[in-house]
Amino acid sequence: MSSFKDFIKEKNISLRTLFLETGIPYSTLSDLANERTDIEQMRFGYVMKIASFFSMSPEALYDICKPKIPQPDDGGENSPLLQGEDDLYEMFLVGLE
Repeated sequence: MSSFKDFIKEKNISLRTLFLETGIPYSTLSDLANERTDIEQMRFGYVMKIASFFSMSPEALYDICKPKIPQPDDGGENSPLLQGEDDLYEMFLVGLE
């Protein structure tokens, strides 16, 4: 699942239904679904209502709503982290001069 919008679509729940069942303003739900607002900026009570509606913890809801951050490369031999290591070391030494 990549977003709150995908999550509610998968659950076959409309924003209107969520609005009617939770009392959370439709505009707030729309902003969350369209990634115009960060779940961290929402009122905690709203987060709790949404989590409760879906029978999940606030943490699980947070995981769904937060953008996925790419994981660091594993450091294999083709890793871009290793390819530029010498350049970084040289930049560090130049900075010390």
